[in-house]
Amino acid sequence: MNSNKLFLAILVLAGVFLLLILHRPAPAPAPAPKTGATPPVAVRSRVIPHPATVLHLPAPRIQAAPLPASITPTNPPATGPMTLHDRILSGNIPRLSHAQVDAYLLAYGRTAATLLAAYHASGDLALLQEALQKFPQDPRLAFAAAVNSAFTPTEQRQWLDTLAAAAPDNALPNYLSALGYFNNGQTDQAVEELLASAGKHQFETFTSGAAAGVEQAYLSAGYTETEAKVFATLGQTFPEAGYLRQLSQDMVSLADGYQQTGDPASAQAALLLAANLGQSYALTSGNLLTQLVGWSVETAALKALDPNTPYGDSGQTVQNQLDQIARQRAELKDLVARGGPLLQAMSDSDWAGYITALQSAGEVAALQWLIAQKAR
Repeated sequence: MNSNKLFLAILVLAGVFLLLILHRPAPAPAPAPKTGATPPVAVRSRVIPHPATVLHLPAPRIQAAPLPASITPTNPPATGPMTLHDRILSGNIPRLSHAQVDAYLLAYGRTAATLLAAYHASGDLALLQEALQKFPQDPRLAFAAAVNSAFTPTEQRQWLDTLAAAAPDNALPNYLSALGYFNNGQTDQAVEELLASAGKHQFETFTSGAAAGVEQAYLSAGYTETEAKVFATLGQTFPEAGYLRQLSQDMVSLADGYQQTGDPASAQAALLLAANLGQSYALTSGNLLTQLVGWSVETAALKALDPNTPYGDSGQTVQNQLDQIARQRAELKDLVARGGPLLQAMSDSDWAGYITALQSAGEVAALQWLIAQKAR
């Protein structure tokens, strides 16, 4: 197996496909524009402290980046009995049947968490709709609906507003709202959302705690503990990845617009905010996909800045940060090259240990655990 296939296999183990980076359902429409003049607002970076600067309003109009094609991760049907090892490497995750879901919900009740877990394990949208009807203020459910293309744009916007109200300290709803504004041509409102996100210190994607409930659903259906852990982890998706990558492209375009209108201070602020977004997302979990998308977003923003621009409050420059990201990428590539081949000969007990390490400390730690185990 070549290095690219090995890298993809490890990403599949984390429950995502690289194609998900490109998948972004159409965002909900932004609400009506606000009226009245808005003065310049100070920009404060949540993750990367830097001197306060301004994003002037009215902001330059931009052409929003084109929406990527909708891509659904493949889950090829099994042509016969499959071992756990084969399922992992092929990305073939069994879906729970209606009977299995009913038994799980009968045993554990129809709560917001169990209905959401049943939805993830079965793919039955009716379960998510039932959960939303019964628990309309739950932020986990609101997030699931806000980024779900099965809902209409109007419904997505309504659930995004619910998410913002339920999680007022979370910057993610502001980012998603900014993207909707950009796509509707309402650049000033998008900038206001970005500024609001800069003043918040939480960045929660509601993905990290979902696997435990899904694991319990598979256990309830009769799968082994190892199978349940693997399927719950393998089945995780990160729909916000495409949203945030799309938003970062719009933010770079915004910076270019400011530069063309003779406002270099606002241009730099927009790029630093985009870099902040990438760094924040890279740190949200131990998943390789979020790290890679975060690094990609941050790198694109930094490359548009003067390499000698100060970055943070530790004396670093933009070029220093780009060099650090390059080193991290090289280290990750080396880790995958060493750990990837070991996936080919792993037993069920190996997978159990790997998944345990992944759930507790992230994919990098899991790969390091695997390499250390096989070196003994």
